[in-house]
Amino acid sequence: AALMKGRMESHRGKKILLLGSGTFEPYSFGATHKEAQITAVDLSRKSLAKAKWRCRLRAVTNVRFVQSEIVDFAHETNERYDYIHSFGVLHHLPEPAEGFRAIAKLLKPEGFARVMVYEKISRERTQDIQKLGRLLGFTNQTRQNISDLKDLILNLPKGHPMKVSFMTNPEGLNPAGFVDAFLHAQEISF
Repeated sequence: AALMKGRMESHRGKKILLLGSGTFEPYSFGATHKEAQITAVDLSRKSLAKAKWRCRLRAVTNVRFVQSEIVDFAHETNERYDYIHSFGVLHHLPEPAEGFRAIAKLLKPEGFARVMVYEKISRERTQDIQKLGRLLGFTNQTRQNISDLKDLILNLPKGHPMKVSFMTNPEGLNPAGFVDAFLHAQEISF
């Protein structure tokens, strides 16, 4: 059960959609919403494989996995969902508005969506690091580019705004998070 719209609601029989599910959300939602039917959609085959592995490891069986782009999935299915979760995904679409329209199409009339997109001001320094990476030719996500950009940032003077932004961003602690935050090919903030 969960507190939704000011009241406790059971997840029994509810349909939950994870758009841009990544590697952990399918397991997390499946384990905590055992009586729900969960669909995890992600573009990355590798992310879905890791998510499936996590679910199998913990015997989570109520998750269906779909490799697809969000907008394509919305066009290809007639299903509607009680709850849609899309956290940190739509701002990576070439046209984020299409992602919002896809969510509206997929959501049941009395459904609930939780969507997080990057906010312009809070991403300003991160986007400065992204611009620096592009200016230096770090347009692909190789280990060498990750290492070189990290080294460059860490060698900036103490208190430099880009260094402070990097040091306070937890995404920079692991390679996948670093790529997502600083070398992602597409990002539009709101």
